[in-house]
Parts: sequence; structure tokens; C-alpha cells
Amino acid sequence: MKKLFLFFMSMFLFGGCAAMYGNEAQYDEGDWHLFASSKEVARIKQDKLAMEKLASSPVSVGQIQNEPGTIVLGEPARVYAGYAGLVVNMSRYAYVKIKIDGPEKKSYFLEPGSKLEDNLIPGQYLSSCERDGQIVGRPRIFHVTAQQHDFINKKVHWFCVYQD
Repeated sequence: MKKLFLFFMSMFLFGGCAAMYGNEAQYDEGDWHLFASSKEVARIKQDKLAMEKLASSPVSVGQIQNEPGTIVLGEPARVYAGYAGLVVNMSRYAYVKIKIDGPEKKSYFLEPGSKLEDNLIPGQYLSSCERDGQIVGRPRIFHVTAQQHDFINKKVHWFCVYQD
């Protein structure tokens, strides 16, 4: 009995409290073995919930609309799945880089007075703004959910704004 107890304690101490998966199907089903931390279980539940919401709820899914005056570096507009939102530069004179970090990582370079429509998958995000290579203000947390908000006479699920 003592040996069995020592064996399980050593597995716990050396193996940690992380979830252990044998294959992708177990991860998809949330079927884990041994111990799992509450953070790992919450992440799995959030991933599953996000995918279920995208599959079942009527959300604004579509193409990125590059408005005139918006500078977009990189690839041309493509179709993305996720909840529709806006990134807006309300400054009259400053070019701004807006970074978004969360389940998806994105950055946008906007000229004064421009806005960009984009789609993000559900989750918690952190946004920050840079002007002339310097971080301006403090980073802000926002959530992408199925709930819609009225912003600039438009229904969106999320928005990020830079304003002088």
C-alpha cells in the first residue's frame, strides 16, 4: 500500500497537474487522464464553447471591408470566421498602430480618421496603441462575445478605438 501511495505521489510531483492527452480526439472531447488544473479545464471549456457558438449562432461573418483611406499592409481582403467588429482611429492627425493580443493576434496600421472592419473568434483580448513607435496610454482588455453593441451607428460584437 505504501509503495502504491509513493508511486502516485511521485507521479503527481514529477508529472505536475497538467492534463494529459493520448491523441487529438481526447482533446476534442475534453477527455483527459490523471490530473488537470482548473486553468486547463477552463481553457478547454472556452475553446469548445467558442467553436459551438460559431457553429450554432447567427453571427456577422464575412469579408474584411477595407474602407478608402485605410492602410492595410500584407495580403488582400479574405474571408474570416468570427464575430464582426471595428478598429477605429479617431485622431485627426496621427497614424496609429493598434495591436490586439488574445486567442488571435493581429495588428492594424490606420491613418487619421480611418476605420477597419474585422472578425475575431470569441475570447478575452488585450489591445494597445502605438504612435511614432511609442506605446500610447495603457493596454485595455476587451471581450469578444455573441452580445452586440451599437458603435458609430453600427451593430458590432467588439470594437477598439484610438482617440487623442
